[in-house]
Amino acid sequence: MAVGFDSEEILHEMIESVGVPVYKGPAPLNLKAEHIVIRAIVTTSLDVVNVIPVAINIYVPKPDNGMVNRDRLKAIRTLVRGLIANGSSPEGYYCVIDPAFSQIMEEAKKGFDCFTMRYELTQNQ
Repeated sequence: MAVGFDSEEILHEMIESVGVPVYKGPAPLNLKAEHIVIRAIVTTSLDVVNVIPVAINIYVPKPDNGMVNRDRLKAIRTLVRGLIANGSSPEGYYCVIDPAFSQIMEEAKKGFDCFTMRYELTQNQ
């Protein structure tokens, strides 16, 4: 049976070349630069076996003027989506990755703008 750790690892391998630091699980404290966090969404039960929801959160420092840095969020989002769409499952896994939703989350983390993307990974080993 697939677990969240596997899902985080699969997506990390696919997007680690994006040019922005990528972390699995919680990011280190006191980060000031843009970064990406991949987290499996923990649930106690799933409607479908081997379908794991995973969030990819893109964090970009908030500009001094307080506006959302939409251009930078969009640029990183486009790179991440392209890497996932053109990526392949690591050896030993068969994985289908479906986008579930995405949205801007202002003030998700103090001093950062955040764009979150949720994916559902259907895994078979």
